[in-house]
Amino acid sequence: MSGFVPFGFVRLLDLVAEHGADFMGRRLASGQFTASMIDPTTGRMTGFARPNFFRLAGAEEIIRTGQKDGREIFVATRQVSQALHSIRNAQRPTPELVVDNTVRHSGGRPPKYDWEGALIELARLDGETGIGSMSQADLVRHLHQWFIASGQDDPSDSDIKKRVKRYQDTVWPKT
Repeated sequence: MSGFVPFGFVRLLDLVAEHGADFMGRRLASGQFTASMIDPTTGRMTGFARPNFFRLAGAEEIIRTGQKDGREIFVATRQVSQALHSIRNAQRPTPELVVDNTVRHSGGRPPKYDWEGALIELARLDGETGIGSMSQADLVRHLHQWFIASGQDDPSDSDIKKRVKRYQDTVWPKT
């Protein structure tokens, strides 16, 4: 099994080498990252039975070596990507933005809903808090509130779901 990395996971040891043991330890202890072990003989993955495992004595050694009881530890890639995205965004200075929600048209029937503005709102929310862990229902609720707060007509759930799904599939594609 040596050298095997399950799809959607990255070796804890590689993350420690790249980002440091403190960085990984804090995130594992807080529950921001979840870890799984792989049995070298069967290839079977199991999660840690206790959610606070990485707060216990001896966790530092396990984080440093990337193994527990001879089993290699892996972290879900998506969690790492989301956390690093949030950290990079937090380190970036936030420019003052003036958002003009007025949509100008050169002719024809004006659109009933400001979908461009709604997508910009999703991008803004993604940049500020990261939406990768939010459910589609949470995002639909957020956009309903955004449309109402913007003083616009409120589209149906199904119309919003279509756009949210397209945004999620584009920004967070399932691999």
